[in-house]
Amino acid sequence: GAVQLKKQDGPHVIVIGTTLDSLKQTAAEISAGVTPTNYAYPPGDVRRYGAVGDGTTNCTTAIQSAINVAIAGDRRVYLTPAASEYLITSPLTITASVSILGAGQRASRILCSGCDAFTISAGVASVKLDSFRIAQAVRHTTTPNTYVAVDVLGTTASPCDWHEYNKLLIDGFETPFSAAGVHQSQ
Repeated sequence: GAVQLKKQDGPHVIVIGTTLDSLKQTAAEISAGVTPTNYAYPPGDVRRYGAVGDGTTNCTTAIQSAINVAIAGDRRVYLTPAASEYLITSPLTITASVSILGAGQRASRILCSGCDAFTISAGVASVKLDSFRIAQAVRHTTTPNTYVAVDVLGTTASPCDWHEYNKLLIDGFETPFSAAGVHQSQ
């Protein structure tokens, strides 16, 4: 929402402008130790944290920052449509409940350059990955690889519960899903 900027002038209050709440660092961003690089985008949008989506700029840190903020706050990350893919060069780590939401398999795409895409820690409940594409830069059928698109590290002692994977297109990985210790998921 908008916040009015006011100036006290004697008995009168003068409105000197407005600013959007998205132009401030949120409590979740402060808690996660993340400073946005582009306040033009709302919290949770990966572009707020520096993701470019041009297929060549490394967006790993930006997307991981969005995930860390979501874990500390409202639990949602938005992979907004991009001109190309969001390139990552190391796995994105999920350590607590989070939803990563795209705008469709053709509009929201993560391109992995020689790495797994997501690693989900043991004991993490309520994870949702929805409506995006995860691709390996060099397909497994072209050059064999051992990469995993989604690697769930649950155990018998620390299972991962209530995971939801919807409308994902996974391409180029030797293993699309590796799910250990997962319960109550769809």
